[in-house]
Amino acid sequence: MNDRRNPLSAADQRKSKAEFSQSTGRQIDKVYGLAYLDDKGVERIFYVGICTDYDRRWKQHYTAILLGIDPKPAYEQARFVGAEKVYMTHLDPQGEFTEREWEDILTEQGHELTNVGGTVDSMRKKRGTSVVQKAFNQVNKAQYAPGELDRLLRESLARRAA
Repeated sequence: MNDRRNPLSAADQRKSKAEFSQSTGRQIDKVYGLAYLDDKGVERIFYVGICTDYDRRWKQHYTAILLGIDPKPAYEQARFVGAEKVYMTHLDPQGEFTEREWEDILTEQGHELTNVGGTVDSMRKKRGTSVVQKAFNQVNKAQYAPGELDRLLRESLARRAA
């Protein structure tokens, strides 16, 4: 995939593909997407990733979605649309394109991806902090200095004992 949007030289693209094809050292990485069908029945892909085993990776994602403790934007999106509606779609089982190339393709098609950058990108993008993550950080920020809770607990226990 060589087009004018790609800032990498042809040599860099070949190197990126070579890194991609050898990134796990086991077998070719397969590009997949997490998706759901919207109210009109249109497939909406919101996450792109790579794996060597679709079933194992799907179980990892689905468990994280159901547990609800990971504030990763893709999991927030999955919980928002309903975990039962989310599925994994096999975008590139042969590993012909990199994760980043699929991100570009899908973004161009109008999919709103929650992940940016990729596992094997030679040029990584900065991941933005989601609104939910910002709220989570605000609610869970430290309110006490280190050791202060221990001191308060000891004082409370001492008062009870007296």
